[in-house]
Amino acid sequence: MNLKVIYTMLSRIMLVSGAMMALPLAISLIMGGPILAFIFSMAVAGLASVVLKKRGVAQENSLTPREGTAITALSWLFVSLLFALPYIFSGTLGPLDSLVESISGLTGTGATVIDDLGAVPQSILFFRAMTHWLGGLGIIVIFVAIFPQIGRGSAKMVNAESTGPTSSKALPRIKETASALFTVYLIFTIAAAAA
Repeated sequence: MNLKVIYTMLSRIMLVSGAMMALPLAISLIMGGPILAFIFSMAVAGLASVVLKKRGVAQENSLTPREGTAITALSWLFVSLLFALPYIFSGTLGPLDSLVESISGLTGTGATVIDDLGAVPQSILFFRAMTHWLGGLGIIVIFVAIFPQIGRGSAKMVNAESTGPTSSKALPRIKETASALFTVYLIFTIAAAAA
C-alpha cells in the first residue's frame, strides 16, 4: 500500500472540506453568528491539508483497492472530526455531541442531539443542513466529481463508499456518473430553494 498516495488524497479531501465551510461563514457574516468557529475550523482543515500534502506525492493515477478503501475510511473519520469543530468552537454542543451531530449529518441519518433548533444560530443550522446534503450525496462522490484526474482509482473509492452490489461495467464511467449525480443534486437543491 502506497501511503504517500493516501496522504495526497486525504490532503485534497481536507482542503475541499475546509473550503466548504466558507458558505456557513458567509451566512455568519451576513446574519450574525459564530464567525470564529468557522474560521478556526477552516484553519484546522488547511493545516491538516498542508501536513498531509507534505507527506504525500503530487499526483498518482492509479489506486489499489486497499488504498481506495483506506482513503474512503480515513476521509470519513477526518471529515467527521473536522465537521464537529464548528459545533464545539461555537459553544453549541460539547465534543461528543458535536461528533454525533457531524456523523449524523455525513451519514444522512437525520438524527440530532440538539434539543431546541430555534436557539441555534442560523449559520450553524445551515452548516448542519449542509452536512446532511453532503452526506446524502457522499463525500467521495463529490471528491471524484471535483478531482476527476485521479483516474482509475476513483472507482475503488466510490465502490468502498457505496453499499450493495456493484457492476464492473460502470467502472469506466465513474467520473461521468459522479459528475451527473453532483449536477442532479445541485439542480434539485436550487429548485427546492427557489420553491
